[in-house]
Amino acid sequence: MSATLLPSCVPAVRLPRPYDGVTVPARRSCAPPPLTAPTRRQEATCRPVGATDRAGIRTRARNCFARGSASRGLVATGPGATDVAPEQWTRRGRCRPGSAAGGASRRAPASLADAPSKSFRASVHGSSLRPGAAPRTCASRPRRTVDAGPTGRRATLQDVAAVAGVSKATVSKALNGRDDVAGATRERVLAAVAELDYRPTTAGALLTQRRAVAVVFDLPASPYILKVLEGILAAATDARLDLVTRLAPDLGARRRRTVAREWIAEQRASGVVGIAGLTLSAPDALIDAAADAGIPFVMVDPVDTTNERMVSVASSNWAGARAAAEHLIALGHRRIGWIGGPEASGAAQDRFYGFNAAMDAAGLTVDPALVRADQFDVATGARHAHDLLTSADPPTALMAADDELAVGVLAAAHALGIRVPDDLSVTGFDDTSQAAWTTPPLTTVHQHLEGMGQMAVQALLTMAAGTWPASRHVELATSLTVRGSTGAAPATGTRRQDLVVDRSR
Repeated sequence: MSATLLPSCVPAVRLPRPYDGVTVPARRSCAPPPLTAPTRRQEATCRPVGATDRAGIRTRARNCFARGSASRGLVATGPGATDVAPEQWTRRGRCRPGSAAGGASRRAPASLADAPSKSFRASVHGSSLRPGAAPRTCASRPRRTVDAGPTGRRATLQDVAAVAGVSKATVSKALNGRDDVAGATRERVLAAVAELDYRPTTAGALLTQRRAVAVVFDLPASPYILKVLEGILAAATDARLDLVTRLAPDLGARRRRTVAREWIAEQRASGVVGIAGLTLSAPDALIDAAADAGIPFVMVDPVDTTNERMVSVASSNWAGARAAAEHLIALGHRRIGWIGGPEASGAAQDRFYGFNAAMDAAGLTVDPALVRADQFDVATGARHAHDLLTSADPPTALMAADDELAVGVLAAAHALGIRVPDDLSVTGFDDTSQAAWTTPPLTTVHQHLEGMGQMAVQALLTMAAGTWPASRHVELATSLTVRGSTGAAPATGTRRQDLVVDRSR
């Protein structure tokens, strides 16, 4: 809607009661057009401007924005009153004592009824009538300048724009992750942000109101992740933090510093004060970018712990796997197979080493033909279990490196007609909620997954407060939960006959 300007020539004003009969005369004069057109939502925010009437009594009116008008309100003035020059108006029309230099005089309407509605608001207060009071005039406040750079005051958006050689709007788009900013331009903006140590004021205001912990992962559907998220959510709620979830950038892209820095900048702009990585491979670039931006980053069950800037929370994987293997050995099993996770996974490797340690301590040899390493998922467990159980010399027990692999093993055994635990014993690792509902219920190594999530949030808060954790890598104890999927080793030759019959079908 286009705004309507107030008429430029206005007569004198007749003040309302209780000052009826007191007229503020004024010559008709043309007023200069307003500098800007305020929006409909703007309210009267100015301080009073004085005027003196014939009796020497100073009245008070208001020079203000008028809702829905494109003009500033007029000032009621009398003989000897000083008007306000347009160049002295402030954006919000704030007034303070002083004299106005130059500018055409501004006069009030002859009556309040004649003034355009929503374009003029005059307020007269009896407590403000003081003889001989000096008029108050509006004067613009000088803008404060900022010295950009680490040695000056806190850098502003304009400082970043000047260093990057772009406009403030482009800087804002780049920091908010808009896709209409060229990659080279975004890189220049991010470099300027790092050089000036710029912290967005909008993000700063958000952090004081709505702070959040971000959880980033590759596999959002994992029951393991859901249990860890329960702990993170509980700890974040206690700390009055919001919880947001993020999918990590593409595996190939996240290794690039530019992509990592952009992603971290987006998290910071959204109020994230700490990041927890779950089942996240190749996180080094993200960890480094977060450290450079001053955002704590904690890995839960990291794939690799060689990064010196990494802080991690995990379980005692080696001890847990060894406990499960010793349980099977105590039940009389000697031919035990292993279905593990990715060879690049530190947790998977530690569990395999724990299995080997138990076998070695019992004087048993691990048959390489019974060892598999692949992804942590149900289909992988079922495929490898089928291969091992249909081999010429199948195992009497299978250890899976996590519960999802173990569920796949149980499915393969059921499809082959192999009874668990009579013919085959199966163990898992994690003790997720599904472990208690398999058929039969799964014997598994219990990880305190909720505790790992809570510990990760505590580490993030400690780092956000400027304190480095006493240990970069924390491990929580594990325990073995024995259920119905493990039993005594079957008699020699019993299961082989069943398997031969199954293969002949």
